[in-house]
Amino acid sequence: MKLTNLLKYLFLLVPLLCWMSCNTTKYLEPGESLLKKNTINFTKGTKIKNKSNLEYQLTQYYKQVPNKNLIWIPRQFFHYKVRDSLERSNGWKKLSKWAKERLGEKPSIFDESLAEKTTIQMKYFLQHKGYLWADVNYRYKQKRKGKITEVTYEVSPNQQYTIDTIIYESPDKKIEQILTEISPKSIIKQGKPLDVDLYNQEVARIKNYLRNAGYAFFLPQ
Repeated sequence: MKLTNLLKYLFLLVPLLCWMSCNTTKYLEPGESLLKKNTINFTKGTKIKNKSNLEYQLTQYYKQVPNKNLIWIPRQFFHYKVRDSLERSNGWKKLSKWAKERLGEKPSIFDESLAEKTTIQMKYFLQHKGYLWADVNYRYKQKRKGKITEVTYEVSPNQQYTIDTIIYESPDKKIEQILTEISPKSIIKQGKPLDVDLYNQEVARIKNYLRNAGYAFFLPQ
C-alpha cells in the first residue's frame, strides 16, 4: 500500500474512532456517567520506597475500572450497538450473543459508592504494609456535560513503621527453646516493614516446623 493511500485511510479512521468513542454517551440514562479514568496521586513530599510498585499494588483494589478498548474502540460501543441494532432481528440472535460476549463489554457507569469502598480497601492495605496512619480520599471530575467521569485517589501513606525488636515466647519451655533455635531463619527481620503478610508467613513457617518436629496438632494461635 502506498504511503499516500495509507495516510488517507488514517485520516478517515481517526475521526471514525473518535465518533465511536463519543457516540456511546448518547445511550446513557439521565444521571449516568461513564468512568473514563482512575488515577492515584501520592501526597507531595512523601518519601516512599518502590513507589511505582506500591502504586501498582493499590490499583488492584479498584472496585470499578473503565471499559477496555478493542483496537482503540471502547468495548461498550459494541455493547450498545448490539443492543440497539442486532437484537431487533430474530435472524441475528446468535450473532448478537456472540458480539456481546466477544466484542462488547457492559458499560462502566460511575458509582460513587464504589469509589468510597476503594478508598477503604486501599487504606486497609496500606495499614497492613506498615503505614499505620495512612489516609486515602477521592475526588472526581466530570466532562462532556457530566457524561464522562475521571476519578483521582489522593493517597497519604505517611510514615511506614518497621520492626525494631523480635521476641519469641511460649508457656511451653521446650517449644520456646525450639523457637529460639530456628529464629535465625525468621522471615521477620529487624528493620523490615511492619507487614501483616510477613507476619503470616512467619507464623506458617513456625507451624510447619513444629508439626514436622512431632507437634502434629500444633495450632498457629
